[in-house]
Amino acid sequence: PVCRELYSDRYTPVEVMRTLRTASRHCYLLESASQTEVWGRYSFLGYDPKLELFVKNGKMTVKGAVTETFETDDPASVIRKVLHEYHSPEIPGMPTFTGGLVGYFAYEYARYSEKKLYFKEEKEPDISFNDADLMLFDKVIAFDHYRKTIILITNVDTSEIETNYEKAVRELDEMAELIAYGKEADIPEGKLLSDFKDEFAEEEYEALVREIQQRIHDGDIFQAVLSNGRSAAFEGSLLNAYRGLRTSNPSPYMFYRSGH
Repeated sequence: PVCRELYSDRYTPVEVMRTLRTASRHCYLLESASQTEVWGRYSFLGYDPKLELFVKNGKMTVKGAVTETFETDDPASVIRKVLHEYHSPEIPGMPTFTGGLVGYFAYEYARYSEKKLYFKEEKEPDISFNDADLMLFDKVIAFDHYRKTIILITNVDTSEIETNYEKAVRELDEMAELIAYGKEADIPEGKLLSDFKDEFAEEEYEALVREIQQRIHDGDIFQAVLSNGRSAAFEGSLLNAYRGLRTSNPSPYMFYRSGH
């Protein structure tokens, strides 16, 4: 990773996120805050991923220069290969994250390592989320809230170090120009189009709780997390919802990601 510093007094992470939305469909914002409302040192943003990986029900897709889709019962081996190929050294004085995979692993991902979690005769879970959904970012914009600076980071492929270093310097120039002069994307107002609907009715949920209690009593399991998802029809952008949540309910793990 190579970097450049800017003063951050003119910008906020949300403002820069709005600017990144004009440059790339895929971008993210990672932040943290404690329950005492003390913000973590860094906010991380990125855009224009080099690679996309997602897997659902044993079918994995890797999108880069070409797109590959294949069956697998071990997506972790593919993810480890990507991490190995794009491994970056830790450099003193640089932020704690300088590039890599950003995304999520759903609960259903556990089935790939714990084969007994789902019986073959059971119907596949009807869930819209992928089992894992990751993007590889080699450009990072890090807000250092302690030093009041923005660290622009891009990563150099060392196979042709001189040529790729010059390319990295140009990328840092482009990132600085994007932050300073880039147009902020118009964020459409978010609107609920229906009331929220529970996944389970109260009686169904209570019956599931009793079943879990019995399974614990019988020794089949020792712990379970039972959720009751709520959903509603929605249109517009969720960025303003994120802005509200980060202010009214800051937490140690906050993220916003656009694109899919």
